[in-house]
Amino acid sequence: MEQFDADDLVERLMGNEDLAKQVAGAFLDSMPQMLVALANGINSFDAQATRLAAHSIKGVAANVGTAAVRDLASKLESLGASGSLASAAEVLPELAATFQSLKPVIQRFCDS
Repeated sequence: MEQFDADDLVERLMGNEDLAKQVAGAFLDSMPQMLVALANGINSFDAQATRLAAHSIKGVAANVGTAAVRDLASKLESLGASGSLASAAEVLPELAATFQSLKPVIQRFCDS
């Protein structure tokens, strides 16, 4: 499984590579704040905030074509919905690390 499917992103945007780069760049710019919101929800034992933050991340990750981030965010969304915040706290570092590993790949696409 590709971690970032740039070709799929471009294809879904009707071949508009410039727009795809803008979308991918917006993802890179917004993810740090979204990860903070997710961490704040988990750390304050706010299941609803955790679920909503994870849902937002899942959506943008799906739009950009980062399946690994999307899947982890989906897992966190479910954990938030069920109130399993201790488990969510264990998954959060994996989500953050996955995003960090994808950043250079996505950045190269944006800069190409």
